[in-house]
Amino acid sequence: MRHNSTILICFLLLSFSISRAQTSARDTNYVRLGMSRFEKRDIDGAIIYFNKAIKANPRSAAAYVNRGKARRARGDLEGAISDYEEAIGIDPQVADNNRDIAEAYSNRGYVKSRRMDFAGAISDFTLSIKFYQNDAEVYLKRGRALLINGSLKDSINDFDTAIKLDADNPLAYADRGVARLQKGDEDEARKDFDKSLQLNRGPEVLLQMHVMEIKSLIDEVKKQRSVSMEKVA
Repeated sequence: MRHNSTILICFLLLSFSISRAQTSARDTNYVRLGMSRFEKRDIDGAIIYFNKAIKANPRSAAAYVNRGKARRARGDLEGAISDYEEAIGIDPQVADNNRDIAEAYSNRGYVKSRRMDFAGAISDFTLSIKFYQNDAEVYLKRGRALLINGSLKDSINDFDTAIKLDADNPLAYADRGVARLQKGDEDEARKDFDKSLQLNRGPEVLLQMHVMEIKSLIDEVKKQRSVSMEKVA
């Protein structure tokens, strides 16, 4: 009787192992087919296969990551980030130096900043930097959001980092110049503006318009906060 029980347990374990192997092979195949569709720019077809992979194995981090890429390519930024977060929950290593994930958060941060949601933008840019630390543009974007939001010291730190990573971007110097001017450091601000003009390859008027836009947004945020404080009072 005991011998029969041992055989039954071994059979069940073997059946379970075979079932898991079949599931793994099936979802891996669906992911591969989805990637093939994606490479051919058949985004909808790719998503169909990634959906099948997730249905076959809801713990497939690769399926979520790749569906996230496809969703972002289709313009579904929220859906992409949802997939990325699901993948990270399954396997945190998928986020290590992952530019796709970093760019998704950076893109959403940019959208939020255009909607004047600077706190939300800063949060997304911070996540972007967490997943990929060497993108000068994201430090520049976060620095700009911090500047407009009134965090001068932190914004200057981000502009410093952006310049270390890319010393030839005139906008980084222009933005740091505005931050230093807001801080009352006129001499250093002037140096930044001069450096910005020196590096600028386009019409000078566009650079001037950029600086004016940043200053206008700073004033707008200050005005909104003043109105809010008056309402509270």
